[in-house]
Amino acid sequence: MPTLLPLWRKARRVSSAASRLPGTTSLRFALHGWQRLMNKQGTTVDTVEHLMAALFGCGVDNALVEVDGPEIPIMDGSAAPFATTIEGIGTRKQSVPRHAIWVQRPIEVREGDKFAILMPHPTPRITIAIDFPGTAVGAQTFSVELVNEAFRNDIARARTFGFTQQLNELRSRGLALGGSLNNAVLVDGERIVNEGGLRYDNEFVRHKVLDAFGDLALAGVPIFGHYYAYKPGHSLNHALMRQLFSDRSAWSYIAVDEFQQLFGEPIQAEQESEEVFLKQEDIRAC
Repeated sequence: MPTLLPLWRKARRVSSAASRLPGTTSLRFALHGWQRLMNKQGTTVDTVEHLMAALFGCGVDNALVEVDGPEIPIMDGSAAPFATTIEGIGTRKQSVPRHAIWVQRPIEVREGDKFAILMPHPTPRITIAIDFPGTAVGAQTFSVELVNEAFRNDIARARTFGFTQQLNELRSRGLALGGSLNNAVLVDGERIVNEGGLRYDNEFVRHKVLDAFGDLALAGVPIFGHYYAYKPGHSLNHALMRQLFSDRSAWSYIAVDEFQQLFGEPIQAEQESEEVFLKQEDIRAC
């Protein structure tokens, strides 16, 4: 079965058992705008999706992450600081064979006009379409094969985005108090508020791809399949993962080298597991 990427939350009056949060779909929740991990003792860590995307984008599937607080730091709103830190620290190959989930028949979930589908495909691929009419975002579509340097070059630097009206509403409820132009792209109607503009012409949909990749990473292993979605969010991705794991006939758990022998297809990472140990002081050094 899929391996775990546990987070260890350091806090006073929390036992070691209550501090460990395994990255597993059975213990995660999709909230409005972010993912939350929670263990059976009720300990939680929020906004894990960018870190999870960075770990898997860098080929890491065995890690212990220490967190001193209730959430993963937002950094600049993208996964790039995490990816840069991981690459700077380096990884270590292990003798344990790498495994993956091989999607063998489509899994689909819908919420109104929104949908997300996992389809058979020989490599991890994500295709997303979004539509925010009357705003600077508009309608955008992006598709990427997550092999080689695609994550680093095409996805990691895409920042989270929000709208002025949405931000004002959240702050009135005491939320998003740390949000600023330093860690998000702010959209005011058809105008980009950030003086520096966008990092990509279609940065908005690329960030949706980043979020989806982070959500799928909570499966614990790479997913060989094509994720295709229209107007997705964390709740939709969470529902898709629950649907996938509830239908064991739709996928196989397979060693990467065995998959390559069957199909001879190139994949993103090495056949051996990669390990990294990431502490909060490493993240602060970004």
